[in-house]
Amino acid sequence: MADTTIIQKATECTMNASNLIYIFGTLLLAIISLWGPLFRKWLIAPKLQIRFTEEPPLCHLTSRVNGTDVYYFRFAVKNVGKSQAKLCEAVLEELWVENAAGKLVKEPNFSPVSLIWSVIRQQFMHINPEREQFCDLGHLSDSAFQNHPQSQEFLNSLPQDRNVMKFFFDQQHLLFSQKAYLVPGKYRVKVSVYSENARKISIYFRVAWSGVWKSNEKDQFKELVIENA
Repeated sequence: MADTTIIQKATECTMNASNLIYIFGTLLLAIISLWGPLFRKWLIAPKLQIRFTEEPPLCHLTSRVNGTDVYYFRFAVKNVGKSQAKLCEAVLEELWVENAAGKLVKEPNFSPVSLIWSVIRQQFMHINPEREQFCDLGHLSDSAFQNHPQSQEFLNSLPQDRNVMKFFFDQQHLLFSQKAYLVPGKYRVKVSVYSENARKISIYFRVAWSGVWKSNEKDQFKELVIENA
């Protein structure tokens, strides 16, 4: 009789253990089926980073086909994730202007505008893993180009600014409601990069612009200073 009781208890323990293993296995499979794809998506998701320094190749002097000189100021966006970042768009979102008291004041009615990806001159860009792409923040043309009556920069300038050296943002579209350039002064701008499948990232630039043109990079980068804010 005692042996029968022991056998029954052992059988019950085995069944209980089997039931626990079955329940645990079922829960584990349910968790994997539910969260597995999400975890895998997170694991291989694209991840963007922004890099900027005011020196070549990001910022440099070059010439247009018409022979006029121009400085380009660009920042780099790199995908350090494991899959392609799709439809990346860099947007100039906010602008601050230094007033007479030396305080930066945010422009209340500034409309966000899309910037242009370098080389392809387009609004959107796919960025592969480990790939770094340049985006144009803006450019500074020599006075011969800025003051030519048929140049787009002259036509896009307000009358009171046409004899002033201007730093132009490289926007995809120009808005009638706001200027696409900065006259001499001090500013702060915010740029964000959006993507269809990557998290938004942002960077702030501090701009100090004297309005003076120099014919070599070393001197010009003392007159137009752009740095991370």
